Amino acid sequence: MNEMDFSIIIPVFNQEKYIKRCIESALEQNFDGNFEIIAIDDGSKDNSAKILEEFKDSKLKTYRNKNSGVSYSRNFGLQKAQGKYIVFLDADDYLEKDALKNFKAKFNNEPDIILAPFYVLREHKNDIKLCHPLNIKLYNFENLNIDNTEGNILDTNPELCTKAYKKDFLIENNIYFPNFKLAEDLPFFYKTIICAKTINMIEKPVYFYRKGHKETIRKDQHDAIFEIIGVISEGEKIIKKYKNFQKIKKAYTKNTIKICLYWFKKIKTLKGKKIFYNFCLKHIKPLKPCPKLLFKFYKGIFISNLVDILKNNY
Repeated sequence: MNEMDFSIIIPVFNQEKYIKRCIESALEQNFDGNFEIIAIDDGSKDNSAKILEEFKDSKLKTYRNKNSGVSYSRNFGLQKAQGKYIVFLDADDYLEKDALKNFKAKFNNEPDIILAPFYVLREHKNDIKLCHPLNIKLYNFENLNIDNTEGNILDTNPELCTKAYKKDFLIENNIYFPNFKLAEDLPFFYKTIICAKTINMIEKPVYFYRKGHKETIRKDQHDAIFEIIGVISEGEKIIKKYKNFQKIKKAYTKNTIKICLYWFKKIKTLKGKKIFYNFCLKHIKPLKPCPKLLFKFYKGIFISNLVDILKNNY
């Protein structure tokens, strides 16, 4: 039997609006090798499970579990996966038709991770934006890692779905998803980046990532704020275990400020903003960011607050 090149893992929860397009994009890959699609329905209450059942293709393997969260579903998918490389796909996103073909082109030195550009579908603005994982002018496209980039590899997007991961690499380093239901890809991102010996990049985009269709964190979701705080704290524990942390501290600090600002903008209540702001200060100040980075943080907080005031979100 020929080796399975890829396993595409798709956690599904109440995505009846998007799941058909998602599965079709996986099945219609312009790829001559072997691949499988593992869809894990996480106890959906809408028609997601029914839509999955309508597909009759041997490449698609569907599982239905009780609702346990996206981390559980992805870990479940990893256990079932037979592919040499893992591609994660969210049920509200979809793949470019040559995604697997482009990833496979970088198999030559069997990298632990393959990064790729991706499209952001900004539904709130009705446009499409092309994003690159790194400033491609700064690095070669092969043999990157956290050391030879002086930590700047952390500047790539933390979303796991725009990458391919060597399955053996994940297993050998015991890399799985922690039990978080929000922003769960951040600890996974840090663990993969610090463990990877070889990271390759490809030039062509592989993924369509939807943005602007999900709700921000509002007054009835204070648990979500503490969930994010927990995720960021867990990520810090992982990164500080890295043996050369002091050498990458500047890059990590820059990355941390970017992540804190990203989540601060999603919080739309005054009480929630205060809670998260106080956490951010306690989290960032011990890293001793340079004045320029600290100014960027305060400026971002000010602008976010001003925008919310003008929109009467308080």
